[in-house]
Amino acid sequence: MARYPVLVNGEPGIVAWGANGKPLGVMACTVVNGRIVEILSIRDPQRLAAMDPRHVPNRARLPIR
Repeated sequence: MARYPVLVNGEPGIVAWGANGKPLGVMACTVVNGRIVEILSIRDPQRLAAMDPRHVPNRARLPIR
Protein backbone atom coordinates (compact mmCIF):
# COMPACT_ATOMS: atom_id res chain seq x y z
CA MET A 1 0.00 0.00 0.00
CA ALA A 2 1.20 3.51 -0.81
CA ARG A 3 -0.07 6.68 0.86
CA TYR A 4 0.20 10.20 -0.50
CA PRO A 5 -0.74 13.60 0.90
CA VAL A 6 -3.26 15.32 -1.36
CA LEU A 7 -5.73 18.17 -1.46
CA VAL A 8 -9.31 16.95 -1.53
CA ASN A 9 -11.70 19.68 -2.60
CA GLY A 10 -9.11 22.17 -1.34
CA GLU A 11 -8.66 20.51 2.06
CA PRO A 12 -5.64 18.47 3.23
CA GLY A 13 -6.00 14.73 2.97
CA ILE A 14 -4.44 11.34 2.28
CA VAL A 15 -5.10 8.82 -0.46
CA ALA A 16 -4.09 5.16 -0.10
CA TRP A 17 -3.33 3.04 -3.18
CA GLY A 18 -3.20 -0.76 -3.26
CA ALA A 19 -0.45 -2.80 -4.88
CA ASN A 20 -2.83 -3.41 -7.79
CA GLY A 21 -2.80 0.32 -8.62
CA LYS A 22 -6.36 0.91 -7.46
CA PRO A 23 -7.31 3.38 -4.73
CA LEU A 24 -8.22 1.86 -1.35
CA GLY A 25 -9.51 5.00 0.30
CA VAL A 26 -9.34 8.76 0.72
CA MET A 27 -9.42 10.80 3.90
CA ALA A 28 -10.02 14.55 3.84
CA CYS A 29 -9.58 16.80 6.89
CA THR A 30 -11.42 20.04 7.54
CA VAL A 31 -9.07 22.42 9.36
CA VAL A 32 -10.33 25.44 11.31
CA ASN A 33 -7.91 27.72 13.17
CA GLY A 34 -5.12 25.16 12.72
CA ARG A 35 -7.13 22.26 14.17
CA ILE A 36 -8.74 19.29 12.49
CA VAL A 37 -12.46 19.59 13.18
CA GLU A 38 -13.79 16.99 10.76
CA ILE A 39 -12.49 13.93 8.91
CA LEU A 40 -14.25 12.54 5.85
CA SER A 41 -13.35 9.00 4.81
CA ILE A 42 -14.30 7.60 1.41
CA ARG A 43 -14.10 3.87 0.67
CA ASP A 44 -16.89 3.56 -1.91
CA PRO A 45 -15.34 1.74 -4.93
CA GLN A 46 -17.47 3.68 -7.46
CA ARG A 47 -16.44 7.04 -6.08
CA LEU A 48 -12.80 5.99 -5.80
CA ALA A 49 -12.80 4.73 -9.39
CA ALA A 50 -13.67 8.27 -10.53
CA MET A 51 -10.33 9.59 -9.22
CA ASP A 52 -7.51 10.20 -11.66
CA PRO A 53 -4.46 8.32 -10.28
CA ARG A 54 -2.00 10.20 -12.49
CA HIS A 55 -2.22 13.23 -10.21
CA VAL A 56 -1.81 11.67 -6.80
CA PRO A 57 2.01 11.55 -6.51
CA ASN A 58 2.08 15.24 -7.47
CA ARG A 59 -0.15 16.17 -4.53
CA ALA A 60 -2.90 17.30 -6.87
CA ARG A 61 -6.42 18.28 -6.02
CA LEU A 62 -8.83 15.36 -6.00
CA PRO A 63 -12.49 16.22 -6.52
CA ILE A 64 -14.75 13.97 -4.44
CA ARG A 65 -18.24 13.63 -5.83
